[in-house]
Amino acid sequence: MLQTERIKESIASLQDCRNITPINKGYSDDQKFILDYGDRRQLLRVSPLKALPQKENEFYILKNVQKFGTMSPEPIDLGRIEQLDLCYMIVSFLDGEDAEEALPNLTEEEQYNVGIDAGRDLRKMHHY
Repeated sequence: MLQTERIKESIASLQDCRNITPINKGYSDDQKFILDYGDRRQLLRVSPLKALPQKENEFYILKNVQKFGTMSPEPIDLGRIEQLDLCYMIVSFLDGEDAEEALPNLTEEEQYNVGIDAGRDLRKMHHY
């Protein structure tokens, strides 16, 4: 049985998921998947179980920065899959373009404005 199928069977909220698509981008070591429910999409991040304390902290921070109006995913679920020695976090999926691919296509001024907006969100998060 594939790892993805074992993960799906282990997380109750994934039972209604129509499609699970791996994402092979990003800078973290987490395994990432787009969860497609038809009417919404979410992001599943899977890590070794030993990372659970760090993931609990990330989940807590994401929960709290929501009130500042930052462009960050909404935390939905956090848990462990003991039999696979894994933990997981489910967050809302933010539609958009991958910055690494999109930024080179923008003018310098547009890139600058994207950076300013990102800096504003970071400032809001760091006030937390």
